[in-house]
Amino acid sequence: MYKMKDIKYGYLYNGENIYPYDNWDNNFYKKYLLQINNELEKTKYGVCWDFVELERYYLKQTNLNFKSYFIFSNDGMEFPNHTFIIVNLNDKFIWIEKSWEKYQGLHEYDSLNEALEDIKNKFIKYTGKNEKISIYEYEEPKKLNANEFYEHCENGHKIMI
Repeated sequence: MYKMKDIKYGYLYNGENIYPYDNWDNNFYKKYLLQINNELEKTKYGVCWDFVELERYYLKQTNLNFKSYFIFSNDGMEFPNHTFIIVNLNDKFIWIEKSWEKYQGLHEYDSLNEALEDIKNKFIKYTGKNEKISIYEYEEPKKLNANEFYEHCENGHKIMI
């Protein structure tokens, strides 16, 4: 988490931070490109998708067991979503959170199900969306645009919670 302390929420287009200055909803899907490996260290602006890829980059350098997850509401309009990593360490499950400001930090749980339920409940409370919530475990992506990233995540393993 310390390595990411200077990274802010946003996304880059042509080398400039777009968020919050541009209209996020109208332009994000046209302009966004996933930052992979440690690209986020250099750009200093990213969304949760980018933060997870930087966390993955760091965690791959350890012997820790971790998985990445994508939660979203298929509300037919906004498709609110979030990505996150959970580490399995000494029979505990640790949710690593950097981009979701309200929940930044490390959160420890006794089971994966407990962690996913808690994150799902926080997501529902935050988004106000209580229907059509899905969680997918997904593998490391390559450099993708926003639509390709959604498709990549939805092709992962669906978690029944």
